[in-house]
Amino acid sequence: MNRNSKIKRKLTASLAVGMSVMMSAVPVLAADQEVVYKDETVYVNTDALGNTDAITVSNWLKNSGSISGNLTDQSTLQNIKNIKGEETFQEGNGKLVWNTDGKDIYYQGKTDKELPVSVGIKYYLDGAEVSPDDLAGKTGHLKMKVTYT
Repeated sequence: MNRNSKIKRKLTASLAVGMSVMMSAVPVLAADQEVVYKDETVYVNTDALGNTDAITVSNWLKNSGSISGNLTDQSTLQNIKNIKGEETFQEGNGKLVWNTDGKDIYYQGKTDKELPVSVGIKYYLDGAEVSPDDLAGKTGHLKMKVTYT
C-alpha cells in the first residue's frame, strides 16, 4: 500500500469518527405503554473536502425483556434494515412497529436530512494551499486544517 493510500485511509477513518454523533438514551413507548430506551448514532461519510456523501443512522431499541409483543418507534429513515436479528416490522405514518419477542432491536437506515454540524477540510503542502486531488504523488510537509461548525 503506498503512502498516499495510507494517508487517505487514516483521513477517512478520522472523519468517520469525528462526524459520528451520539444521542443519549431516549425513552420510547411500547404498544402497551411500557418504556424502552433508544440509542441513536449518526454516521456521516464525507469527501476529501468535508462535503457530505451519505448519512447512516443506527438505532438500538433497548428492550427490558418485559415487552414480548409489538414495539413502536418513530422514524423517517429510508432503506431500514434489522442488523442484529430476524425481527420484522411494519411501516406507516412515520412509525415502525417491530414484532419483538422480548429482544433488543438494532436497525439502521439512510437519511437526507440536514445535519446540525458540518466539517470543512483544507490542505497545505509546504505552506501553500492545495486541492486534495493534487496531493497524489507529492512529497513535503502536509498540513490539514479541519473546521467543525
